[in-house]
Amino acid sequence: GAVWNGERTTRTRSMLTLGFPFADFAVDDVTSPEVSLEIQDRFYNQFEADALKFFQVEHTHWKSAYWNSFVTEDVEVLFLSKPLLDIETDRLINSDIAFCGFSILFVWVYLMYHTGSVFIGMVSLWQIVMTIPFCVFFYRYLFGITYYQQLHGLLIFIILGIGADDVFVYSDAWRQSATIVWAHDQDRSEAERK
Repeated sequence: GAVWNGERTTRTRSMLTLGFPFADFAVDDVTSPEVSLEIQDRFYNQFEADALKFFQVEHTHWKSAYWNSFVTEDVEVLFLSKPLLDIETDRLINSDIAFCGFSILFVWVYLMYHTGSVFIGMVSLWQIVMTIPFCVFFYRYLFGITYYQQLHGLLIFIILGIGADDVFVYSDAWRQSATIVWAHDQDRSEAERK
């Protein structure tokens, strides 16, 4: 058999699995989304809170606790868990959605600056934002797609970018049209004099 020669390893791997079902769930219930969320709420959220407290790391508004090393004395723990990854993904997406208000405000101010008009800036932003319920109508009611995830909420950034770009193109085209009309009028005046 194997004989220990006194050397020590610097790494080890352990796999901890949870047994299903929990005491008050039937075997068939485990795959349903509602039960999965219940398990996440009852077990994984508490596990995460306990682990973060044990390793003395915490989430901040700007930084995930998972960016830190999970170290205690001389042991560094690396772990991966799909449910914990789902919790962290939801947390990050929710924090990104918090930037929507700032983004909308920034686009509105820049639209007003670029067009030189508060009214055009307000109407342009209103049109951009109103595309969302219009698209949701087609997506959900006309095509019957009911799937929605928090990631869909981040589409506001794409919509703001495309919509603002359209306004910039139209306003620049409007400004340039004045020089085109003036040049056309000059050419016609010269032709009439001949």
